[in-house]
Order: sequence, then C-alpha cells, then structure tokens
Amino acid sequence: MLAPPFLRLLRPGLTWVSVLIGSWGSHAQEVGVSTNLAPEFSVIRGAFQTGIADPLVFPQSRVRLPQPPVVSGTATAPEVPVAPDIIPDALGVTSADGFSYLWDTVECRLLGVWMGPMTDLDNREVHSVPAKRGFTAIGPHPLANSQDAFGFPLFQGYLRENGLPVFRYLWGKLAITETILPPVGGPDGPRFKIRYQIQKGSSNLLIEIPEALKPGIQPSAGEWDGNRLKLSPKEAVDFTLSFPLIPPGAAAPPQAPTPSAPAPPLPPP
Repeated sequence: MLAPPFLRLLRPGLTWVSVLIGSWGSHAQEVGVSTNLAPEFSVIRGAFQTGIADPLVFPQSRVRLPQPPVVSGTATAPEVPVAPDIIPDALGVTSADGFSYLWDTVECRLLGVWMGPMTDLDNREVHSVPAKRGFTAIGPHPLANSQDAFGFPLFQGYLRENGLPVFRYLWGKLAITETILPPVGGPDGPRFKIRYQIQKGSSNLLIEIPEALKPGIQPSAGEWDGNRLKLSPKEAVDFTLSFPLIPPGAAAPPQAPTPSAPAPPLPPP
C-alpha cells in the first residue's frame, strides 16, 4: 500500500509518529499509545473525561457510529464508558516545563490548556484532566461556519516538527495542519498560540469566536466582523491565533494576606 501523498513528501525534520490505516482519507485507529515526541514533550492517546458538557463542542457524538474494537498485540482495548463529557480518542500533551493541553482527534480541535501535568494517567480506562484550566473550548469548532468546511473533520494523524506535535485533518475541501505553540511572556502575561496552515480553500475562511473568548484573542491576519474573523485563502495558508494563558476576567491566583500593622501601644494610665 502506498503511503499518503503528504507522507511521501515530508520535509526534513518531520517525523511521522501516528499510525494510519488505509488511505489518506482514513481515520487513524491508534489508541492508548504513549509516545515521547521529544525529550521535552510527551503525549498519551486514549479516552479522556473532559469536564465539558457543552454539546456544541462535540457534535459528532450525535452521529458517531460504533467503532470496531482496537486490538493491541493479543489484547483487545476495553470499551470506553459512556458519559456526556467522555471522549473516546484524544491526545494529551505535556512539556517538561508543565505546559499541557488536550486535543480531540474526533472533533479535531483543542479542548483545554493548563499549566501542570496530566492527571490520573496510570491504569485507567478513562484519563482525566484538571478541572481548573487556563483555556477551555466552548461552542462549535472555530472553522465550522466556513463554506469550504462541510461535513465533519477527519483526523489524519500527527507529526513531530521541531519537537512539537503537528495535527493534520481534512474537512470538506480543506486540508488543515494545526500546531499548539507553547506560551511565551508578554506585556499582558503569558500567551499560547494555535497555528493553522490551511490549504485548498477557494472561499474566505471564517473563524467563529465565542463572545467570552474574543477579548483576549490576537490574530496574526484577517479582519474582524463581529465575532467572526475573515481570512482570504491566501491569508489562511499560515496564520496564528494568540490566547492568554489566563483568560480575561479569570480569577488571579490567590495571594497571601498582608499582615496587619501592630496596634499602637496604649498610653500609660
């Protein structure tokens, strides 16, 4: 079987780390595999309890067909328990300095970002993530209202580029590459970025941003029209969305109380 077209044309410095079954249009079936992407990054793949109950974040859960069991060696992977906030196949990524995020391979989107390790990863059928996160997905996928993004996204696997996971998926006409860039300091605090590289689009791209998230987002290209960011096909080839690691309006970390000054001594009787 021939490798997918983009796999045969990988640039130097890219390493294929996810197993694809079938052709370029097939869905990857590697589940529950922990892989070191680089000395400073690691990823675990499997089912996660997200704590996200918004059905708009997971539209494919309404139409997802039962999946055949995934066989690893001679053992069959256990069935994933059913709950509104459990997703069957996601990638949890953590860096050595504590930057972590969760990326859903079914919906093909970032679900959460936080500082700190993953939680409950050992000997569990379903992993979990911290309840308190710097970023949590809300509403439909940002690309869902783009004319060229019809149907549902189809995950095509992930690569390693300069030590970072690079996710690839197809959606309608679009071939999309998405990279989560670790936070760097700035005048308004640390910010992380989502880098999109979108090919084959023939219409303007529309990035739909929920009202609650828009105040903190800084795009590298495009023009705002209300809560929608419009980009031409040329601009969509490579652009970033910058997010604050602590969203606007989020509570700041608690500070230690300042000791009160001692009361002045009473005058002598």
